[in-house]
Amino acid sequence: MKRIIFFLTLCLMFASCEKGNNEPAQQEQPSEYRIAGQLSIQVGPASFVNTDTMVVTVDDKQQLLTIEMLQIKFSDKMPVGLDVYAENLPYQKSGKLILVNQASVILTWGPEHAAYTDCPLTDFRDTLDIPNRQMRFNCTFSHTRLGDMPARFEGSFIQ
Repeated sequence: MKRIIFFLTLCLMFASCEKGNNEPAQQEQPSEYRIAGQLSIQVGPASFVNTDTMVVTVDDKQQLLTIEMLQIKFSDKMPVGLDVYAENLPYQKSGKLILVNQASVILTWGPEHAAYTDCPLTDFRDTLDIPNRQMRFNCTFSHTRLGDMPARFEGSFIQ
């Protein structure tokens, strides 16, 4: 009889234990894509072409996308390029395409991500085509002194 009671007690102990996973929950990490391509910017009557690398981070959990434009220049006369960021852009998915349409985007720049209010992006339309490993966008850099500078980027994913 003692063995039966001991056996039933053990069974109850195991049954009362939580069957949950005691490991910390895995956080979904944002996807990051490195993209090489050309950014052409119309500055007045002249056109300027940057050969750029961009890093696009897609956070599916928060439905936000960030674009890092690395070492961007608006003229051959610029001595150094700027790291410019379009951060926390809401996006929509259409199958495997990620689409961003924003009327206005305030850019940030530099390591401190300081707001660059003198040159917002207007009419920003971006398509990130994951299956075909391509990205393209159109926008206008609306600079307070230089005026509107239409821009277009086309690039492909790199490893």
